[in-house]
Formats: sequence, C-alpha cells, structure tokens
Amino acid sequence: MATKAELRAAYLARRQALTEAEWAARSFQVAQHLFDQVTFTPEDTVHVFIPIARKRELDTWPIIRGLWERGCTVVVPVSNMATKTMEQARLLPDTPLAEVGYGMQEPADPEFMAAEQITHVLVPLLVVDRQGHRIGYGGGFYDRFFERISPQVKRIGLSLESPVDDIPEVHEQDVPLQGCITPKGYVAF
Repeated sequence: MATKAELRAAYLARRQALTEAEWAARSFQVAQHLFDQVTFTPEDTVHVFIPIARKRELDTWPIIRGLWERGCTVVVPVSNMATKTMEQARLLPDTPLAEVGYGMQEPADPEFMAAEQITHVLVPLLVVDRQGHRIGYGGGFYDRFFERISPQVKRIGLSLESPVDDIPEVHEQDVPLQGCITPKGYVAF
C-alpha cells in the first residue's frame, strides 16, 4: 500500500497531467453535482476555498457564483502560515483579492466572520478514501479548523478524482468528511 506522501505526490502529478479541457470539465461536473445534491438556502454561510491556479485546484468560482445566486453568505479562508491556522472572511462579488504567497488569493481587506456562523465547509483535497479521510497538502490547516467549528457543520470535500479504498497513516486529529463531490457524483461517508 502506498504511503500518504506517495499518494499526495501521485495525485498532485495526476492533477497536473490533466489537460485544460479535462480540468474544466471535471470542475464543471463537481459544481453541477454539488448543486444537484446539496440544498443551500439564504440562511447558509458556506466556507469555500479560492482555487490556487498553479496547483490546478478545482475551479470553485462557478460554485461561489452559484452560492451568491442562492443568497448564501460566502466566506473564504485567510491563512496564518506561522501558526498553520485559518480564519474566515466574507467574500462578496466586488471583494478585492490579493495574492498572499504560495499562489493563494485572499480578501485584500478581510471582513472576518465568526466560525459559529458557518453551516457548510467545502474542502479542498487531493484524494479521499471511502471512509471520508482526505489527503491535502499536509499542513493540517483544515484539521485544526475543524476542531474550532461545530460538529454539525457539513464538511464536504470537492475532488477532481474518485475516492480510493483506504488512506494509510490516518491520525486521531484527522477529521473525516461527511461527504465528497466528485465528477461522478456525491459520495456519502
């Protein structure tokens, strides 16, 4: 069985090998399945990541626009690289963004919001297993973030790939997802 580091490297390479058309089609399919399978209302506050273009992360802009169209409040991560923690700031259609390093974009003048307001977290990942354990970039930002939010918040992964059977080296602090949207549909855990 591959190690977590080997799976991370393999799925980063797979993502980079996608053609522009494949990447765009998979991103579109994920957005379509998300809105087909999850009901969002104007009362929802949805935490969603802004994609890192150089890492070819799933394009979340159609999702963000779809959430705005449904009247949802959209918040995005604002990372503290020194402590490997995240806060959340409101994202509006006219929010100016600034690149903050590692290719990440964040609101230039963040309007921070309380974690207690969040109803859904749409989580970036490289690969997920059938138990909801995910592999990200290895910094633990989302695991620390999950410790701060209510267990009732829906944690839904967004993946360009289908789940694998098992991810090795799962640790106690690794918080599983409740579901994942892939180009093939919704997977519940």
